[in-house]
Amino acid sequence: MKIPAAGKAILYGCILLFVVAIWFKDSYYSQIQGMAVHLVKTYGLSTLFILSWLADFIIQPVPPDAFVFAAAFGGANIWMTALFGGLGSSAGGTTGCIMCRCIGARRFCKLFGRDLLRSGKKVFKEHGNLAVFIAAITPIPYSATCWVAGIYGINPLTVFATSFVGRTGRYVFFAWLGDLA
Repeated sequence: MKIPAAGKAILYGCILLFVVAIWFKDSYYSQIQGMAVHLVKTYGLSTLFILSWLADFIIQPVPPDAFVFAAAFGGANIWMTALFGGLGSSAGGTTGCIMCRCIGARRFCKLFGRDLLRSGKKVFKEHGNLAVFIAAITPIPYSATCWVAGIYGINPLTVFATSFVGRTGRYVFFAWLGDLA
């Protein structure tokens, strides 16, 4: 079986990234942990809530998982970290849902194009809340899913409850990993 050139480049890039991450961890572990401890002690878990809310309200490249991991790495309690991260993330997703419910499909298409909206139509008509839950626990873009859920009229309270269960469970895992590190 022949691997395409793009596939080889991705594979080599992942291997290089893994090696650099191990080197970085070994070389700067104590400095990174010291900074994480300082941030948790100085700003607390309310900052985790705000960062998680912002990260899931605004579609951006840094997921709240990184903040949850860092808080637990900095010594915060695993369960409280998961709870604050889950609440913030769920509130952010619900805010995005309400925002898109208010702006409507026409304005959404003007801003972001029809493709994003079309891709979710069938999924939300048939599965609705399950789509939000799956996006909450997997690498599927959660923020975009919540936005599209708002366009298709999914109840914001249901989006919050579904998100809270999925995101908090996910963050227990990431907080546990941060605590192990």
